[in-house]
Amino acid sequence: MAVEKDPKFIEAYYNRGVVLFSINKDQEAMKDFQKVTELNPNFASAYAGLGSIYESLNNQSEAIKNYRIAARLGNKETQDYLKQKGITW
Repeated sequence: MAVEKDPKFIEAYYNRGVVLFSINKDQEAMKDFQKVTELNPNFASAYAGLGSIYESLNNQSEAIKNYRIAARLGNKETQDYLKQKGITW
């Protein structure tokens, strides 16, 4: 596995998080997205992923917090999503 060979391979953690989230393994996906944000605090898509996980877990405050970070870092999809909901970032 890529992350075992290179524990700082950010894209591998992110991609694995996306796959895990898509198969409803939220806790495992959350760990991967959190690892990405530890390794690169400016990786907007990881915050968007965390927002999606928290939203699926009905934790709206954490979802919005992470979506706002993603939007501030320039994630266009998240910016559009928040704009539709009337939420500023």
